[in-house]
Amino acid sequence: MIKYAFGILDILTGIALIVLYFDFFNIGFLKSISIFIFILFLLKSLVFLPNIASFVDLVGGTFFILGFFGFFSPFTWVAVFWFIQKGIISLI
Repeated sequence: MIKYAFGILDILTGIALIVLYFDFFNIGFLKSISIFIFILFLLKSLVFLPNIASFVDLVGGTFFILGFFGFFSPFTWVAVFWFIQKGIISLI
């Protein structure tokens, strides 16, 4: 059951990063939701840190922080793909 919650959290993190890229977070409420999703995602990654996937999540979280401040690179899309595919695989 917790595996499905973590999968949904990964998908939400990927979607939040896409929304950050297209700058839909001009609304304060949505910005606070994205911060909340990121904090939950960061806590999940830190709990399972010896796992290589959690380390990649933390690197992807770095792109989330950079995206939050408006800095994007092509690796941002790699992070989005990583989060969403990892979430979908854990839901299967």
